Amino acid sequence: MLNKAYFTLLRPLTRGLYLLDLLGMPLKENEIQPEPEFLAEIMEINEALAEVSSLEDVEQIGEPNLKMIDKLERGIFDAFKRKEVEKAKKLLSRLKYYANIQHKVRDLQLRYHVDLSVEN
Repeated sequence: MLNKAYFTLLRPLTRGLYLLDLLGMPLKENEIQPEPEFLAEIMEINEALAEVSSLEDVEQIGEPNLKMIDKLERGIFDAFKRKEVEKAKKLLSRLKYYANIQHKVRDLQLRYHVDLSVEN
């Protein structure tokens, strides 16, 4: 249980979701409907990830994604600090999309890193 608690609190996404649970206002599936423009942006990023052909391509997607994650995490922190729970929910909902992209970026980075190591 201690390990689970540690890893929950370690990451801003899981920590934020846990805070919502503690407040009795969990973020439910499909509770927040993202704007079409946002979904189009996420689709574009995912399509770009599907078409990468090098580690450099992955990095070009990963770097701005990390910046967006950082921006959202700061916004979530501020929203909780100001007790703006609905704003925190909206930002956490967005963060879930970018965190998913970041997982894909890490997988591709590992794949290209391993491929490059094997070639050498």
